[in-house]
Amino acid sequence: MEIIGKITIGLLLFVLNVLLRGYAISWLWFWFAVPVFNVPIMNVWQAIGVSFLIGCFTAKVDAEKKEKDAIKGFFEVFSETLIVNTMFLVLGYILHLVIR
Repeated sequence: MEIIGKITIGLLLFVLNVLLRGYAISWLWFWFAVPVFNVPIMNVWQAIGVSFLIGCFTAKVDAEKKEKDAIKGFFEVFSETLIVNTMFLVLGYILHLVIR
């Protein structure tokens, strides 16, 4: 039963991470790409698709770093990604206010 709980938490965190990244990309797109390049607005689902597409070409595999506890490693990656996405969204918002 414990493994099912870990898998469930991992999947929920993955979905939350994907949605947060899509949300951040769609707002950054709206703030910067739309006014500068006069392109259509991108919704969250389109931003998630673009994120996956870019991820296919920029994925990195660190073969030397082997995590003994996969769940602990996932939580570390999730927290780093959460911080980075939030940082980009906040800094992008501030920049948007400055250039507006």
